[in-house]
Formats: sequence, C-alpha cells, structure tokens
Amino acid sequence: MARMIATAKATSRGRIVLPKRVRQHMGIHPEDRVRFVVRDKAVVIEKVALGAPAEDPFVTFVEWNSEADRRAYDNL
Repeated sequence: MARMIATAKATSRGRIVLPKRVRQHMGIHPEDRVRFVVRDKAVVIEKVALGAPAEDPFVTFVEWNSEADRRAYDNL
C-alpha cells in the first residue's frame, strides 16, 4: 500500500479541503462522494463508487434504537 502524508487545516466551520495530491492519488473529482470511516483514533477516507446506495441518514440516531423501537417500527 502506498503511503502518503498530507495535512489540511479545518476552518472555523469544520470544513477541510482534501489536498490536491490526495485527490489526484484517489481519483477524486468534483461531485464525487467520499466516506469517512472512524477507526479508534484514525479516520479513513474512501471514495464511494458511482451508483453506490446512499447511507441511512438515521443510522446515527441512537436514541431511537431501542428494542421497543425496533419492535414498533419493524413492519413499516
């Protein structure tokens, strides 16, 4: 696996620009999607394939993830 180190600075709004050489290496172009995978204290950035299913926007809502909620909403 190729190793590349690049840094970026977060803006006051939390935005980070992927450095040009990282985008080129990964083949990321305008309008492409990337996925952020958190592993312990590291973040892996992956290019999302065209046509890949969109992720579930509710996956992070753990407050609605109880057994009672699953039973109540399973058959919708």
